[in-house]
Amino acid sequence: MHTPDFPIQHFTISVPRNTIFHDVRLEAGAFAANPDDAVVISARGMETISYLYRHPNTSLYAFILGSPIVGELVNREDAARLLVLTGDRTRFIQSLNGEFLAVLVDPENRCVDIYTDRFSSYPFFWAASQDRVYGSYNYTVLAQACRSWPGFALRPAKAYEFFKLQRLMGDETHDNLSRCLPSAGHLHISGKNEPRVSRYWRQDYSKTHRPLADLAPEFSSLIKSAIQKRRDVKNRDTGIFLSGGHDSRIVACHMGPDSTCYTLGFRDNFEVECARRISNTLGQKHVFIDLPEDYFVQALNTATYLSGGLYANDHALFIPQGRPISYTRVLLHGHGLDYMFQGMYLHAGPLTVLGRPTYIKTPEPLPQDISRHFIDNISFRLKFLFEDDYGVPDQVRRCRQEIYENVKIVENQGREITDDPSSLWEYLIFHQPSRHYTFTNVLSKRLCGEVRTPSFDNHVYDFYMALPDKYRLHADITRAALYDANRLVAEIPAGNHGLPAAWGPYRKTAALIGRKLLRHLTGNRKYYAPSDFDRTWPDRTAYMKRHESYRAAAMAPLQDQAFRDFLTFIDWKRLETQPESLLDQEFGGAFWVSMLSYYRFYKFVYAG
Repeated sequence: MHTPDFPIQHFTISVPRNTIFHDVRLEAGAFAANPDDAVVISARGMETISYLYRHPNTSLYAFILGSPIVGELVNREDAARLLVLTGDRTRFIQSLNGEFLAVLVDPENRCVDIYTDRFSSYPFFWAASQDRVYGSYNYTVLAQACRSWPGFALRPAKAYEFFKLQRLMGDETHDNLSRCLPSAGHLHISGKNEPRVSRYWRQDYSKTHRPLADLAPEFSSLIKSAIQKRRDVKNRDTGIFLSGGHDSRIVACHMGPDSTCYTLGFRDNFEVECARRISNTLGQKHVFIDLPEDYFVQALNTATYLSGGLYANDHALFIPQGRPISYTRVLLHGHGLDYMFQGMYLHAGPLTVLGRPTYIKTPEPLPQDISRHFIDNISFRLKFLFEDDYGVPDQVRRCRQEIYENVKIVENQGREITDDPSSLWEYLIFHQPSRHYTFTNVLSKRLCGEVRTPSFDNHVYDFYMALPDKYRLHADITRAALYDANRLVAEIPAGNHGLPAAWGPYRKTAALIGRKLLRHLTGNRKYYAPSDFDRTWPDRTAYMKRHESYRAAAMAPLQDQAFRDFLTFIDWKRLETQPESLLDQEFGGAFWVSMLSYYRFYKFVYAG
């Protein structure tokens, strides 16, 4: 097992517990030096997005990582200075907008306070030994540092949770010693006392009763403001990762003509052409980045480091492979706008016509046991039911019970702020946005420059929580914002279905039926919906079949007896009799990607 060829970003902090510390030291290596009298911080590869400030008259230090917004601009220096100088730090952190991880060091009182933003956009994982508290932005780095601690172990039940839900819930990690600091979290470390975690802000799902005609202009204004605050105004050096979908095109519409759009893909296909049309319509420069066909093989080690067994490796699509992906200092993207404002995960089902689903959705009531229903029905779960044919029944039952108990904890936390079933469903999915199963996408983008996320804006997030489901169900609010931003861009087809992005569900359904009839009558391929070759992400099963080395890496656990002994919920003897035949089963490729993602992480932790 090898470490990544590409320099991995990391932020780590080490805090002594048993001695008085007098200093804050910046080091290059993660947990490389741990003197008894100092708090040690390392921010390798993240120097340009971090800032350390020391109070001129006291021993207080503040360290800020990310893109906090002070006033109307990203300003790390002012954020760090105000954190030290302000009298009411909790109120200041509550009001601080943007993406950040903030650290306040008080040597005189032997205290360290660490704050995540409302999205935990810079995730923070931590663990406490008798001597020190370790914390890290990268879970793989922390797990490797803690593996020599007494009692450290990875937990098979957490591996099952990752397989099943494609993520972990709450503050859980894969090992039994560390935790993830929640969104809007505050970790207080004080000498020998046990570290204490609290929340300085909670979600509010109280819904507005205003009509769409009033809400749509407000949403457009909020998005435009969030984008403008995140642009590199000083150097006029801001780009955007632009796909052929809805979200990034909204961001592009509010960027100036001096912006550069970057689109990645394995081939110059239909989705790339959609993105090119968007940028040309807006007068922006467009750059297509052609990914090598074996990208997922080349990027496997780095993707594993980024994912840490918490996400599938193949969501990390933006890892540079010996060349820069962008030449722009600041990069924006559309992550989060889809699940906030397009109702992707609302509890609703499609209307069917002639046995086929349409774009018309209707809300469906939630059962009383929301947690159980979530585990078995959330759309991003692993749909390949490996437990039925390749699971060890008693081990699977035990793991399922542990997942249920963990999800139930999150549900009960949600019930402290809302009793509305639909809002509870949203809370289960987005109680910590950076734990969403696609977040490795964002982590990999950060290897390309300073990446800022307009959806991770306090005012946009508040608007999302207050928005009635009926305006999200068919993306009414998003479509209105697109038309308001640029009607020509709104009419450009979307890469996933090939129909104009801002069309509503009835018009798209009518076009879908018409396209199908014309396809049957003429046989002309132009009436086919875009295939996976026309879109950015390849089909997992097809990709694995095409790449023998990728397939071999996914099936390597079959030859690793120690791993087989560890992952006890898999019936390995049965699995090894027909491993490749799983690729012929629906969602079989997704199972092997999950296996590959977790196995490589396991080897990184135990084999180094």
